[in-house]
Amino acid sequence: MLLWWGLTVPSFLFVAIVTLVFLEARTTHHVTFDLQQLSDHMTLAPATARWLFLGFAAAFAVKVPLFPLPPWLPDAPTAAPTRASVRLPG
Repeated sequence: MLLWWGLTVPSFLFVAIVTLVFLEARTTHHVTFDLQQLSDHMTLAPATARWLFLGFAAAFAVKVPLFPLPPWLPDAPTAAPTRASVRLPG
C-alpha cells in the first residue's frame, strides 16, 4: 500500500506534465516547460483537459495530503528510518 500511494499516484503528475509539454510541442514545434508559454498557446480538447486535470489533482491530493487520501501518513514518520523521515515533507 505504501508503494502505491508514495510512488504511483505522484507519478500521475509527471505523466500529466510530460503529456502537456508534448501536446504543446506537437503544435508549436518547440519543447518548453515554461507554464506561461504553455498557457498562452495551449488549446486542448475538453476530454484531454479533463484527463490532465485529474492527473494533476490526484497527484496533489496525495502529496498535500488531503484527508483521507494518504492513509500511510500518520504512521510514516514513526515507521521510517531517520533519513527517510527527513524526506517525507517534500
